[in-house]
Amino acid sequence: MNNLSIEESKPVAVIFAGGGGTRLWPISTSSLPKQINPAFSKKTLLKEAFERALKLFPKERIVVVATKELEKKVRDIVKLPKKNFIIQPKNADTAMAMCLTALHLETLFSNSTAIIFYSDHKITKCNNFKKSINDLVEIAKKHSSLVTIGTWPTVPSTQFGYIKLGKRAGVKNLYKVKAFREKPDLKTAKRYLKDKKHVWNTGVYAWKSSVFLSVLKKVAPSFYSDLVELKISIGEKQYEKKVVDWFEQKRPASFEKIVSEKLSDMFVYVADYSWNDIGNWKTIYDLAKKDKNGNAIINREDDQKINLVSSSNNTILSESKKIALVGIKDLIIVQNNDSLLICNRNKIITSDELVYGVWNR
Repeated sequence: MNNLSIEESKPVAVIFAGGGGTRLWPISTSSLPKQINPAFSKKTLLKEAFERALKLFPKERIVVVATKELEKKVRDIVKLPKKNFIIQPKNADTAMAMCLTALHLETLFSNSTAIIFYSDHKITKCNNFKKSINDLVEIAKKHSSLVTIGTWPTVPSTQFGYIKLGKRAGVKNLYKVKAFREKPDLKTAKRYLKDKKHVWNTGVYAWKSSVFLSVLKKVAPSFYSDLVELKISIGEKQYEKKVVDWFEQKRPASFEKIVSEKLSDMFVYVADYSWNDIGNWKTIYDLAKKDKNGNAIINREDDQKINLVSSSNNTILSESKKIALVGIKDLIIVQNNDSLLICNRNKIITSDELVYGVWNR
């Protein structure tokens, strides 16, 4: 793992591609989740993320994090050398992914600045996005702390986390982080939209690997000790087994819970680009083109015959050749060759129990 010839201190793009996409069942499944599923983008969301990264980073400085289950499919979409993939035994939320990434980058790209991308983000205003990432790199190089990106909320979303802005930090659009806020109720989200003190938490981070490890040692010493132990065996036969054991021992948790929320000197850069996390069917509806009655027909095939009578504000994705709705409002109707989902448009599927538990018992 030490044979990657790369100049130290240069930035590295890291694309997280290990999510399960369970809130988009039945189209997104554990074996074909949203980021590699052509139902959500003909290119796939992962390919879109990779192409965005290529506009900012040379190919040799792009790394993809995926799970063992998805490794082959991810490699088929993203053509990179084997050493540019970080393979997790399983998906275990963002804390484990960040830590394993830091370990690999410190080994392969010593003292590099990592920029975390997500394979399920939809980005518009791409020129603004490019500028924001370049600014983020420079800020992360200058500060011995973690930096994240926030964007101004455009609607009172209850589906995203928020960051409360602290004092300005000298650079335009850069602030100290005052607090991380969980996904709020609608009343709170409306207040956040108006007060201009809260931004959406995009989950995009920038950090020098040495700074990351120093921060980890301070606020999450058990994770730091685990990484020190793992680093000793990198390149040896037992390394993979040790990583598997580590993932089994640790409880899945978000990076915010393990690290970010415990920091008093973290920065947030407020970026000017449009961003959305393709996290659930409500988001799909919000982003989709709609007819005059507010119906969104996703990935309509040329030979499909669809007749909507007195029906409005529905999301429809189906492989059926003929579809008819009569007097139907505010529903999500999703069908593939073996599964059917019908639910209220405002009902967000939030747990594996809802989408897998009933028939996997």
